[in-house]
Amino acid sequence: MKAFSKIMSVLTKAMLTAAGIFCIFSTLFCCINVVMRYFFNMPLSYMDELALYFVVILVFLAMPYLELFDDQLCISTILSWVKSEKWLRLLVYIRGLITFVLASIMTIAGYDVAVRSFNRNVITAVLRFPKGVLYGVTAICFVIAAISWILIMFRKGRYINDG
Repeated sequence: MKAFSKIMSVLTKAMLTAAGIFCIFSTLFCCINVVMRYFFNMPLSYMDELALYFVVILVFLAMPYLELFDDQLCISTILSWVKSEKWLRLLVYIRGLITFVLASIMTIAGYDVAVRSFNRNVITAVLRFPKGVLYGVTAICFVIAAISWILIMFRKGRYINDG
């Protein structure tokens, strides 16, 4: 279990680093397009599309790390009312179960959409890039998020940063 925790930790940190790189490039693309549009009157339409897809990908790349290390948004008001460690663990299990079910549903739907997009040769508007690849990336990220929650459950409701 410790080795699997380490593998998931390294994998999700690498994905978070990739998300940061996507964020940098997305910001760079937007800035370049603003300069081209307002100073040179030559907007680059593909830059907007590329920045949009990079932002979407970075959100999904960051999700497994945020789940595994409990850095997602959670309702701290509810957690502050619960004083018992037993009830806190129960809330973690409930949250994990809900997240796992939703991630599983999204994985199945994402896989289905990706396959249909490949079969129909659906491409992006400007870049003419296959959308199936984008949908596939999101489905893979949902799988890793679901695996993160399985790991948390086997760790008795403890996140990686809980020790």
